[in-house]
Amino acid sequence: MSGNFLFTTVFLIILFNSGINFKAFAESSNSLEVFETTNYYIIHGNSVEELNQQRRAHGEPDKDGRRWGGMLNWNIKWSYPYILKTDGCATGPVKVIVNVTYTLPKWEKPEEVSYELAYQWETFSKAIKKHEDGHKNFAVEAGQKILNALSVIPPQPTCKDLDKKANATGKAPKDEARELNKLYDKKTNHGESQGAYLR
Repeated sequence: MSGNFLFTTVFLIILFNSGINFKAFAESSNSLEVFETTNYYIIHGNSVEELNQQRRAHGEPDKDGRRWGGMLNWNIKWSYPYILKTDGCATGPVKVIVNVTYTLPKWEKPEEVSYELAYQWETFSKAIKKHEDGHKNFAVEAGQKILNALSVIPPQPTCKDLDKKANATGKAPKDEARELNKLYDKKTNHGESQGAYLR
């Protein structure tokens, strides 16, 4: 799993005794967007043993070099305009983007395949997707927490200070999501308890 930070100054708004309801203005345009991409790796085989061997050979490796049936990588980015107020620099409408990339196996079935093997594969495919969806949910929840937290950061003395504050504020939900993903894999044995296995 991976993630990175993005801070972008889109434009500068100055509010000095303007009569604008700053809180309402900022919250009205806050947004969380989730973008999904799915990559498939092709495997071949006409038995459970062959399919498992192919998955171990061609699945995407994790950071420790181990290969699993499926993988979900995610990152969270955010942006906001600076708003200069009488008491400092604040965030305008916050935009958080969560990018998730699924890597899943795709079996190119031989012309003749047993009903039992086809059924096992269908069951496995649904289970591995369900497992990776769980990883995705932790990322999306982290994105929502970041959106909520960045939206209420109090004005800082300078806009540079604001970025530092946003950096620190956004780090905690991402770290929490990484730990939750580790615990999730441990609890489910990387999806096996959810049916993500071929035997």
